[in-house]
Amino acid sequence: MGEKEEEEIDFEIVKEPWNKYKLEDGTILRLKNPVIKAFRLNKPDQFGLPTYRFGGQTLISALVPRELMGTPANVEKIEPSDISTELKFEVVGEDWCEYKLVDGAVLKTKTVVTKIFKTKKFNNFGEPVYWCSWQVLTDKSKPEK
Repeated sequence: MGEKEEEEIDFEIVKEPWNKYKLEDGTILRLKNPVIKAFRLNKPDQFGLPTYRFGGQTLISALVPRELMGTPANVEKIEPSDISTELKFEVVGEDWCEYKLVDGAVLKTKTVVTKIFKTKKFNNFGEPVYWCSWQVLTDKSKPEK
């Protein structure tokens, strides 16, 4: 049997801040993509340093002004016809989530929003449902010796 291509490794959470965006409708959208799994690959990068793969889950939360609240939708699935408006937004704060891997390396991830749309639907809290497009950036440091 051949060598495994990767090995799951443990990590500690150093920090997992929310990235915040103020939407033109007054909502504050909070978003992060915390790491839930980390793997060290057996193939090093072009500089001879370890490479990693990780899995995360995007979390989105909104602080919505009362006047934007509505009746919760019976159906949670968003259809293309539900998307009504692309919203302008300003970045309130974007920061890196940081994780210390058991091999001493530090993995950083940052979820950056690129587009935000408001839909015609409301979630079970009565808040407007927003649809976002984002990118997850990553960075790593060398493992400690």
